[in-house]
Amino acid sequence: MPRTEGDRIIEALDDLSDADLDRFKHKLCETTRIGYGQIENQRIAGITQKIISKCTRKRAVAITADVLRDIGQVDAAEILLEENAGQAGAQGETGETSSVSSISSTSSSSSESLFVDKHLVELINKVTMVEPILDDLLHKEIINSEMYNRIQTEKTNEDKMRKLMYDVIKPGGVRAKEELYRILEKEQPFMMEGLKGE
Repeated sequence: MPRTEGDRIIEALDDLSDADLDRFKHKLCETTRIGYGQIENQRIAGITQKIISKCTRKRAVAITADVLRDIGQVDAAEILLEENAGQAGAQGETGETSSVSSISSTSSSSSESLFVDKHLVELINKVTMVEPILDDLLHKEIINSEMYNRIQTEKTNEDKMRKLMYDVIKPGGVRAKEELYRILEKEQPFMMEGLKGE
C-alpha cells in the first residue's frame, strides 16, 4: 500500500524533539488558519490530520515543509519534499504536474521560495501587472474568488501586491511562493532578470 502525504508528514514530525514540536505548533498557527487551541494537546497524528483538513491534501506537505524551515529544521523539510516528490513520480500522478516538477529537485524548490522571501519588498514595489498574476493564482486555486475581489479593490498596484504578498503568498507557504515565482517569470521576465542580477 503506497504511503500517503499524511504518512510522510507524520514521519517528519516524529523526528522532532518535544521543544521543536511545540515550536512547530506555534509557527503553524501563525502561518495557517489553524487555531492553537485545536492542536495544543494533539499528538503528531492529530496535528497531521488538522493540517490536511485545513490546508488540503495537495498543499499539506509543502506547508509542513515551510513551517519546518521556519523553525530551523531545514534538513527535515528537504527530506520531506524529496520523499513526496519521489512518491508522486512513482505513482505517476498527473493532476498537479507543475507542483510535482517544482519539488522534484530540492535546490530548485527552495531557491524559488527563497527568492520570493528575499525580494518581497522589491516585488511589492516593482510588479506593474497584478491582474494576470491574480488570474493565474485563481486558476491554480492559490486564491479564491473572494480574495481575488478583495485584492482588486485596492487602489494601486503596490497596495494590491502588498495585500497579495502578506495575505496570500506568505501564509500559503512553499507552493504559493513557487507558483508566484513561475507566474512572474512568465508575466514580468525583465523585472525578474533584474532582481536575479542583484
